[in-house]
Amino acid sequence: MHPAFTPTSPSGLLLDPGGIKSWDVVVVGAGLSGLMAARLLRRAGLRVTVLEARDRVGGRVWSQPIGNGCWIDFGAQWIAPGQRRIQALVKEFGLATTESHTRGATVWMARGGAEPRRGSFPAGWLAKLDQLLILLRLERLAKQFGARTSPTDPRRRALDSQTFAAWLKEKALTQAGREAVRLTVEEGLCASIEEVSCYEVIQQIASIGGLAALASAEQTFLPGGAQAIAQRLAVELGADLQLGRSVTAIRHDTDEVTISTPGGELRAQRVILALPPQLLSEISLDLDLSGRAQWCQRSIVKGRVVKTVIVYEQAWWRLNGLNGQVISPNGPIEHLADASDQEGSPGILIAFATASRADKLAALEEGPRKRLILEQIRNSLGEAPTPPIAFHSINWNGDPWSQGGYASRLGPSHSSGDQPCLADPIGRVHFAGTETASQWRSYMEGALQSGERAAREVLSSLSIVEASL
Repeated sequence: MHPAFTPTSPSGLLLDPGGIKSWDVVVVGAGLSGLMAARLLRRAGLRVTVLEARDRVGGRVWSQPIGNGCWIDFGAQWIAPGQRRIQALVKEFGLATTESHTRGATVWMARGGAEPRRGSFPAGWLAKLDQLLILLRLERLAKQFGARTSPTDPRRRALDSQTFAAWLKEKALTQAGREAVRLTVEEGLCASIEEVSCYEVIQQIASIGGLAALASAEQTFLPGGAQAIAQRLAVELGADLQLGRSVTAIRHDTDEVTISTPGGELRAQRVILALPPQLLSEISLDLDLSGRAQWCQRSIVKGRVVKTVIVYEQAWWRLNGLNGQVISPNGPIEHLADASDQEGSPGILIAFATASRADKLAALEEGPRKRLILEQIRNSLGEAPTPPIAFHSINWNGDPWSQGGYASRLGPSHSSGDQPCLADPIGRVHFAGTETASQWRSYMEGALQSGERAAREVLSSLSIVEASL
């Protein structure tokens, strides 16, 4: 069972003569980044409160029970061995993990139909070689630009000004190789390769430590749901976590920051905005902050993903020698994955549609969407012996407090020259969220790393020794 918590009135605060609540730090957003920042700042002795617009914690991490002690994840789900922060929290909280099921054949949905194969490369030796050479090129570029290069570096500016689609067209030798790389990149970025630059793709690879780390990114998951991590972090906050409290305006000057909410105003020495960058435009901001919000509106490519969870009584595809992985470069669902435990009871399939596929799927009503997804399962894995016992399809672009998933990206020509950095603080306002991470960006680990970095910035700005971090 996940520990229960009931936030009440905030504690440990001060009141100014006008009755406005005053804190050392106000954190806006109770996703993993905001919760991590709050934890570290409280451990350093600061008075911290967290404001969350939703009626739950976790942000883009959201789990739900389906009965018999089983949970499913509507948002972020998998963790990798090299993700030290999230692995440490899993160990600290005593949360169970399970290895992803990989035994059996992967199904490729080629133009001629379903083809069970071993491995994750397209058919044909030339296409395989083509895909491998493209990935090796990206790996080399990621190593070259892994360290923070100057925004005026001419090589960086050239890569930033070119869409990844244009770069891939130049480098790919075969259509199958190009389709395979396109699929990998779009699924990882949740954005079309026509919308992002080659530099953005390179930086994503660099932030996770290369393609070997990417291969392990879906190695493990929590059968009790990934949101359990956020819920355990939230327990520590107690009454200093305020759910259902959105922020409507932020004003800051040389002395403090004023945060307006429907329930009244708060004041703080520092504020951490642990939000997707596209949400900045939803808040009334003063001049300096509104400039960042306007830049985000122009520069940000919102990630688009529709994640569907299909639950069966058993993982019936395993009986047919299949591992549940389906790769479909040209289908409406580009990737199916087995998210069942090792026993395969219940059997859980995850269907991902990203970028333009997500747009098309999100436009469908519930009935046609369900029929389309079940048809692709039937065409790729075979006829299920019984109908699914649960079917949940989540369009993250329709979530008003996310407006996209799993992370947003910068469009071409927005990472070079005099362009701002999403992580750079403005006055007394700091920024967190997986989009601002320098390690494992767009993953849960990236969210935790960004919260840690924002907490360090705040402590440094307040001249507090970081002994507890």
